[in-house]
Amino acid sequence: MSHLSHKSLVLVLDSAGNPIKWMSRERALARVVGGRVSWTAGEHRDIIFGGTCRQGAVRSQIELPSIIALKGRASPHRQSHLVPTRSALFRRDRYLCAYCVKVFSPDKLTRDHIVPLVQGGTNKWQNLVSACRFCNSAKGGNRPEQVGMSLAYVPYRPNRAEEFVLMASGRHRILADQMDFLTKGLPAWSRLRLGDA
Repeated sequence: MSHLSHKSLVLVLDSAGNPIKWMSRERALARVVGGRVSWTAGEHRDIIFGGTCRQGAVRSQIELPSIIALKGRASPHRQSHLVPTRSALFRRDRYLCAYCVKVFSPDKLTRDHIVPLVQGGTNKWQNLVSACRFCNSAKGGNRPEQVGMSLAYVPYRPNRAEEFVLMASGRHRILADQMDFLTKGLPAWSRLRLGDA
């Protein structure tokens, strides 16, 4: 049994096992103590100590799992609502420029609209890729085919499991058992399958 880091959050699922939110250890503990958890998963457990009993001077303790499923009806399946921010987009694309196919640090990357906004493009996942500053400048306000460029990969909207990986990356550390659980829900084409996000 390994312990949760104080910087780690608990992965909260609905009763069917669908991810619904990341929750602080304190709020998750309240759900456990309040009897609102139907099942748990993961090997990481945090031992939370309470007060000491008058009889026998035994200190109370409770285990807080890294993954909990709340009682009640399953949440209806919903698509990702994660906004395609620069950091989430770069993580989805593995910091790879969609045009020259080189890896860059975040400060050397830009968000590129495949169909530019001035040509009716949208600010949606399916129209956004990571691009290095040089390629983005070369493409300008054109579609790739208008300037003889092509995409090295197809952009896509993250599914629910990917959304949770992208949401957590950079904000807090995803524990190995949480990542294993979420990885099972990644689509076959997910670039997050290539390694840690």
